[in-house]
Amino acid sequence: MAGAQRIYRSQNRILLSRIFAVLLLLVFLFTKSPELLRFPTIIVLGLLGLLLATLGAFGRVWSSVYIAGRKTNELVDQGPYSITRNPLYVFSLLGAVGLGLASCNPVVLILLLALFILYYPGVISKEEAKLRRKHGDSFEEYMATVPRILPHFSLFRQPEQITVNPKPITRAFTDAIWFIVGYVALRALVWLHAFSFLPALELPLF
Repeated sequence: MAGAQRIYRSQNRILLSRIFAVLLLLVFLFTKSPELLRFPTIIVLGLLGLLLATLGAFGRVWSSVYIAGRKTNELVDQGPYSITRNPLYVFSLLGAVGLGLASCNPVVLILLLALFILYYPGVISKEEAKLRRKHGDSFEEYMATVPRILPHFSLFRQPEQITVNPKPITRAFTDAIWFIVGYVALRALVWLHAFSFLPALELPLF
């Protein structure tokens, strides 16, 4: 029964993610902000977006090296998990902000930020409840030391070696590649908007 509920919740998350992705694509295709499509703004936002998207993608790979195959079963508190309790979500947020900036569309950026603000705190709370039940006082101590989101870099520590589960790491690399592929496709559409090759509703910057 519990397994069926987990599958149902997972399917719901996938469905909601797909609906949100379609909505975001429609907004991006049919709206634009001319002020952000002018030179040099379009270049600056593209480069800044690329930096954040790349950092987000490979930060997720770095985090996966530590957590893959050990999530919930072990209390991982080293590497990126020594400076923030949720590095995967932190790097996902960086990547999403990067794509939002690269889109040169303030509505796309706002929708991406709204998704994280509305959805991920609940996900994090549920994961923390599982870890608290599993690890008890050890997790409470970890929570008291390491911040939930914003990294505390002075806490960083890492082991001399770590055992890596290859399948989750392969998936993490695949996710990283899709970040970059998504960025390239997004920027191609940005330039189509810039040269008015796509019909779009013009949005004021403010």
